[in-house]
Amino acid sequence: MENNDWQSTEHRAMQRHTAAMRLLLDAGLRADRRGFSQAAALLCILCERPELERLAEAYGLAERMLGATPQQLERNLRVAIREAWERGDRALLRRLLPWCGDACPPETKGFLFGLAARLRASNPEDVLPRSGGDGEREADGGAQAEDGAQAKAPAPAGDGV
Repeated sequence: MENNDWQSTEHRAMQRHTAAMRLLLDAGLRADRRGFSQAAALLCILCERPELERLAEAYGLAERMLGATPQQLERNLRVAIREAWERGDRALLRRLLPWCGDACPPETKGFLFGLAARLRASNPEDVLPRSGGDGEREADGGAQAEDGAQAKAPAPAGDGV
C-alpha cells in the first residue's frame, strides 16, 4: 500500500513538473537557459508549498536541489523572464499575469507566484488559456490564425498526390 502512495505522489509530482515546463515554454521561456529549469523547479516548490510567502524561502529549498545560490537563481530567472517578455507571446503573458503593464516584464516574485497559483488552481491539462496560437497575431482580427488552421488541415484523401 505504501508503495502505491509513493507512486501516486511521484506521479503527481511529475505531472506538476510537466505542466510547469509546458506553461513556461508557452509563455516564451527558452528551454536552453538555466532559468528555464530553475523556474520549473521553483514553480513545483511553490505549488507544493503554498504557505511560502517569500521567494527567498523557495530559493533556499531550490538551492540544495539545483546546486545554485539564491543570487544565481534570481539572475537566471530575471534573464529568462526578460527574454520571454521581449520575444515570447506577450498577449499570453498578459492573460496569465493581468497585473503586468506593457512597459516592462514582471518582477520575478510576481511571475513565479502568479504562475504557481495558476498551476495550483487548475488541472495540469488546463493550465493555459485557449488562445489558438500566438496571441499577438490574434489581435489582427484572427486572419492569420485562420490561415494557420487551414494550412494544418489534412489534404483530401482522394487527390492521389
